[in-house]
Amino acid sequence: MDRVPMRLVCFHHAGGDASLFSGWQHRLADDVEVVPVTLPGRGGDQRVEDLNELVDRLEESLTPLLNGPHLVYGHSFGGLVGYELVRRRAARGLRAPEALFVGAFPAPDVAHTLDSLELDEDSLIEFMLEISGMPREVLAYPDWVDSVTASLREDLLLWRTHRDEPGSRIPCPIHVFSGTEDWLVPRDHMAGWADRTTATYRLHQVDGGHFFVRENRAEFLELLRTVLTPYTAAPAAVPSPARVHSLASPFRGFGTRRAVPMPFDAAAFTLGPGTPVSGRDSVLATTAWQLLERVMIPPASTRGRQVGVFVERSLTPEAGDGDDGRPGGAGRSAARLSATYGWQGPVGAPDAGTSPGRAALAAAHRALRRGECDLAMAAAAPDTWAEEPLRILRRQEAGHADRPAPSASGEPATAPRALPWVLSAHDAPTLLRQADRLRTYVTEHPDLDLGAAAYALAAGRTPLAHRAALVAADRSEVLAGLEAIADDGFAVNVVPPARAADEPTAFLFTGQGSQRPGMGRELHAEYPVFAAALEEIAERFDRHLDQPLLDVMFAEQGTEQSDLLNLTLYAQPALFALEVALFRLVTDWGLTPSQLIGHSLGELVAAHVAGVFSLDDACDLVAARARLMQSAPAGGAMIAVAADEATVTRALERHGDGRVDIAAVNTATATVISGDEEPAGAVAAALAEEGFKTTRLRVSHAFHSLHMEGILEEFRTVASKVDYHAPRIPVVSNLTGMRAGDDELGDPDYWVEHIRRPVRFAQGIGWLAGKGVTSFLELGPSPVLSAFARMAAPEGGFAYALRPGLPEGATLSTAVATLFTRGAQPDWEAVFGPAAEPGAARRAAADLPAYPFPAADH
Repeated sequence: MDRVPMRLVCFHHAGGDASLFSGWQHRLADDVEVVPVTLPGRGGDQRVEDLNELVDRLEESLTPLLNGPHLVYGHSFGGLVGYELVRRRAARGLRAPEALFVGAFPAPDVAHTLDSLELDEDSLIEFMLEISGMPREVLAYPDWVDSVTASLREDLLLWRTHRDEPGSRIPCPIHVFSGTEDWLVPRDHMAGWADRTTATYRLHQVDGGHFFVRENRAEFLELLRTVLTPYTAAPAAVPSPARVHSLASPFRGFGTRRAVPMPFDAAAFTLGPGTPVSGRDSVLATTAWQLLERVMIPPASTRGRQVGVFVERSLTPEAGDGDDGRPGGAGRSAARLSATYGWQGPVGAPDAGTSPGRAALAAAHRALRRGECDLAMAAAAPDTWAEEPLRILRRQEAGHADRPAPSASGEPATAPRALPWVLSAHDAPTLLRQADRLRTYVTEHPDLDLGAAAYALAAGRTPLAHRAALVAADRSEVLAGLEAIADDGFAVNVVPPARAADEPTAFLFTGQGSQRPGMGRELHAEYPVFAAALEEIAERFDRHLDQPLLDVMFAEQGTEQSDLLNLTLYAQPALFALEVALFRLVTDWGLTPSQLIGHSLGELVAAHVAGVFSLDDACDLVAARARLMQSAPAGGAMIAVAADEATVTRALERHGDGRVDIAAVNTATATVISGDEEPAGAVAAALAEEGFKTTRLRVSHAFHSLHMEGILEEFRTVASKVDYHAPRIPVVSNLTGMRAGDDELGDPDYWVEHIRRPVRFAQGIGWLAGKGVTSFLELGPSPVLSAFARMAAPEGGFAYALRPGLPEGATLSTAVATLFTRGAQPDWEAVFGPAAEPGAARRAAADLPAYPFPAADH
């Protein structure tokens, strides 16, 4: 026997007709039969006097269809028509649809803008234009406009005859569709639909205004097709929801009229602009937040997810279940909780019956089994809240048995390692209070698995605006850091509190002179991603060198092999290898730059990681650059002067004899000169007499000066063999101090000039600051550039990957933590590596102090 398709009966908006549903049949599934209905009383049809008559006439004509399996969709006024048709039939014990779908219409008891709309033609035309109900071009056809406004007027008059029956509910699910830009019927006006069904309620949002069915038809119909699937096809097998977590509340008395202290943060929970969550809704919202954190689901990450909410209705009159103690508010509470978090799953308010606390749980289980959601919140009736007000359920992952969550204690899963502990809150006082509570908890749990706890804090909680962090390898460091944050004090392992901002980050790549023996050795031993990258790059350089690059880099300081690092031949490949490996590691950790800038050699690193040239080409280019610069005439001098470029230029003109150049402008008052020994010394002496500090740099060659002239043609030959590509990430040019054009970076002559001309680093940082870059991460062996950059971007936040004399792992973790406080969101699983053991982290999360919402009276 052929399967009968599910019929979808569709009612149009006020003033419209069935053409609204044109094309639906083609776009929906084959097992759905679209039945567009033009409402009675228009055209030559007999006039309808009130809404009751309209519904009666619809039922009379549609009875054969309504007595079989069907669904109902109504848009705007059509939604009210559909609801009344279903309600009146259900009241007489007649068949209800499998589901009611309402588009762009508020709950029946919500006041509507159209209730007070003037019905003269000009007002109706203006209204239709405002809601995109008709295009302005049709005003050129007055007969058509007259027809539309007449139908709209008649339908609005019918609408105004409607008399709601509070408390009436229909025995089928209600799905509500809301346009994200619909000012006429905003999302929060939909919440009351949850109280109009004994089954489930679900809100779906669609991009567009009141007529999203036309403005965004393809997306809406694709969504509708998905929503229809459970009603038109046999449900697929869904894993049983075996994971159940509950969180008991210490607060009692909700549902009564008396004010009760509760954890509440009005800034955290709103249903819309200026609409705070209060009363019972506050407890549900805050408890849901804490419960999600305890199962390592960052609350903000659930926005838009299929999360079901089921809040029991109490049958005890004195208990009530509304915000102010009145019965009938459970459905609204469920809808508001769903709206607060932006969830898209089903919403229901099952009767508590004789088993309070179980009805919501059973409804949640059913929704999970049917595949209607992947998480579900089940809230008990108010008179049972002293025990377990809220539980969370999620589907059991295949092949993994559910385990209890004992306290987070026992042997750490990994050896001690410096890890970030990150905290965040909605405001500064709560941030300090959170640190204090965590300090107490760590003090009282000496066997705490520190790695698991740190990972649970990072990966299982929503990053909020006010942030702080610490980096610790053992318990004493954790406690010292938490104490400093809680007391608003200082500790060497603490990143001070900061307000996060969604602003761009630039990566800085250090140049020659910053190299040192042993750089990267500890990271190589600790982080596989870094080690693999460093070895891959070093292997390519080894064919250009007499000594293996890693042997030179990791040689003990003071040995002959470590001294090779002072030679340009080895220094530049070593820096390139280190910095590219650092880039690969931090990007593997989820840190992404919006801009790149390097200093001299560092710009070649920036160009490579931006995709300008491949690793093979980059290594050949850097190796040739290092070899040729090493072969340039030895001698000469490079001198740093604490003066601005203009002052230095005047001194060069008087004393440089044309043999000394500006090699770099590092800050507004830090300039480097380079050239022949004698005239360079004369320039420096003259500037010293004027009161400017001068410092001779320990270098083997006078870089970025005329001493480089002899190597340029040979380097041009090498650069001409490179295969260039457009950068994937913007690179700031050393030559111009602004973003380099694609044609510049792809021109061999650019890289030739790069050796000879001055490094305009100060201008580059100033350009970045002007573009809104406020966070900087320096990738190199020493934070040389960070010190320069602070002068040009004093409001910026600076982090550095490595620093001489400090443990490399801890320093890099501090850099990640610093960027987190500035607004970055790292991939914590990658950052923590072996310490990110899910089972241990979940056990830790279950016991860590919950978010400390401020107390308030409501």
